[in-house]
Amino acid sequence: MRELWIGTNSISAEGEEFTCEYFVLIEETGGNFPCESYGIKIKVNESGEFAEVNDISLNAEKILDLGNLLCRNVVTPCTLMDVIQDWL
Repeated sequence: MRELWIGTNSISAEGEEFTCEYFVLIEETGGNFPCESYGIKIKVNESGEFAEVNDISLNAEKILDLGNLLCRNVVTPCTLMDVIQDWL
């Protein structure tokens, strides 16, 4: 599995600042018709906390749009699954 860095954004909460990094996860699927499946990973640099969701889409353009949306809105690892469920 490969990771494609999307961006970094910061948020202040409870008097502390956190920096989140956003990645597209790229996984090659096997079989007769190989293709790539895309997911998302969010990591908090200060704590090491992270969340990832694999196999969200087969469409590279849509997953990049989602990744940029997550980065722009500073979605955190603990809310990633809720946002993806709403997005789908």
